[in-house]
Amino acid sequence: MRTRIVAELTLNEEYNLNETNLIKGEVANTEKVGSLIKAYAMYSEEYMHDGKLTSDKIRDIYEREVLKITKEKVYMGIWQIHALSSVLGMSLRSIYHELGNPVVRRHLNRTV
Repeated sequence: MRTRIVAELTLNEEYNLNETNLIKGEVANTEKVGSLIKAYAMYSEEYMHDGKLTSDKIRDIYEREVLKITKEKVYMGIWQIHALSSVLGMSLRSIYHELGNPVVRRHLNRTV
């Protein structure tokens, strides 16, 4: 499954880094969340707090995250849930726990 997720993320990088594609399936929350692509990048373990998030920095975070998940027992994030949904050919519901900042839940509690 991990191999298929990596292939999905690699082959469809442009699609996965397109804001319009990320908000599909979550019409009700679209106005509340702002930029999902920036939020996804900031929630990545690969995100470094070193200035403005440009499209090049977001792409770099995405690519480093894809390379990292090729190894077993490595955390997968929201981009991988999008890829898993595509691999399985069905909608998935990402549920983020009730701890911490409620803004995180607006971004990560979603159907993909």
